[in-house]
Amino acid sequence: MNKQSIAIIILVIALLVAGYLIFVSYFKNKSLKGKQYDISIDMSALIDALKGYENIKKVTATSSKVRFELEDDEVNAETIKALGASGIVSSNHALTVIFGKQSAAIAEYIKDHQ
Repeated sequence: MNKQSIAIIILVIALLVAGYLIFVSYFKNKSLKGKQYDISIDMSALIDALKGYENIKKVTATSSKVRFELEDDEVNAETIKALGASGIVSSNHALTVIFGKQSAAIAEYIKDHQ
């Protein structure tokens, strides 16, 4: 091997190491603050309509519905409907809201911010 081949190999190794370090530091510095949610509704208005995070004991989601277990089930259903819910079912300290495809993202957002 001549000096030119060795220099090229060293350069390639250096580029691979630099690329790896950049890649690792990019994903290591990702945080919850930078997390993006695919939600088209005003989440602060939804939380207000549900009487705050402290009123939400548990939240779960299916492909089209979000189920809230609540301390106080007297929530502002009109506001929730105005935010885009296509249906609301209330039972003993539970509220099921149909938000369609964004239901899982809504539940994830609430869990991440409680």
